[in-house]
Amino acid sequence: FPQRNCHKQHSQWHPPTYLLHLITLRTKEQNKKPIFQSNMATENAVLRVGGVPEHFNLPMHDTETFAQHNLTVNFQALRGGTGEMVDALLNDKIDVALGLTDGLVKASCAGKGVRLCGVWVSSPLVWALAAKKDVSEPLQMTTEGMRSKAFGVSRMGSGSHTMAYLLCKQLGLPVDSLQLKIASNIDGLTKGTVGEQFDCFLWETHMMEPYFIPQDDGTQPALFRAGEIPTPWPAFCLAVNTATLTDEKAEAIRSKLLPALTVAASRFKENKGTAVQKVVESYGLKEPNAEHWFDNVEYPSADNHELQREMLGAVMDSLFGMGLIEKKTPLASLIDGRIACLTGNQLS
Repeated sequence: FPQRNCHKQHSQWHPPTYLLHLITLRTKEQNKKPIFQSNMATENAVLRVGGVPEHFNLPMHDTETFAQHNLTVNFQALRGGTGEMVDALLNDKIDVALGLTDGLVKASCAGKGVRLCGVWVSSPLVWALAAKKDVSEPLQMTTEGMRSKAFGVSRMGSGSHTMAYLLCKQLGLPVDSLQLKIASNIDGLTKGTVGEQFDCFLWETHMMEPYFIPQDDGTQPALFRAGEIPTPWPAFCLAVNTATLTDEKAEAIRSKLLPALTVAASRFKENKGTAVQKVVESYGLKEPNAEHWFDNVEYPSADNHELQREMLGAVMDSLFGMGLIEKKTPLASLIDGRIACLTGNQLS
């Protein structure tokens, strides 16, 4: 199966062929019908896509856009995070994972067939450090405040796991003695923290907002935000399992899913009022908080099949430095070359 070619003539750039399929025209009579007819196969493809049930993945429910690309997406909400997505890939329960970049790179370095194939959310992910409220000594996100504290994580290898290491590294704390306790998902993490099974956990800051503010019935929150830490890389990427993904499905991802995601994300960002209201209704965020998230989240506008060498190298360096991977691997081995490609400068 041919490998994806990302080489460009930088002196005179020409748009990739598939981008022509994304050019749309809005008129009063027509709602974003493609100017150019796609030369992709007309047969409808069906893909199983797994991701967290969070606001980032609202464009995944744009069935109209997928239908225009001859694609049916069966989206599976996986509350266990990236760790659960990796398990689902390895057990052939999904075809594509929309997981945290660091978690997917870690899984790829493990050599079990997980490979990245695109970028989903290009802006960083901001994590909130959640801790129990109304205790005699509230947790502080400082070197001394975090010393010897136990973290709850959804799964080993998940983003909540990676970010616990990253936070301790940034605070200058030893990671070899880091205490971790598995709690499956946000519900388990919340209950475990309130029940003092562990001291704190990290989760996407906007999704944590409902846990930090009083409820409409007057119930006071049991948790508080002790601090925040952003990822130094794009929030979410796409990944597949090369051991189970057929060439036919790889081609469907390359020629149908990736272009469709670009269009779906663009439509989502173009309709702020509708999108913000959906976030408020679906995830319990207050409108100002939902607007703040919307204004700061970014999706690739094109070329979402391109993965920057510098970015992947930085993620792998961080994982290796934290002891989360045993060794560094060639960057080309982190991606599925049938779908994606590496861009940027060669790393020494």
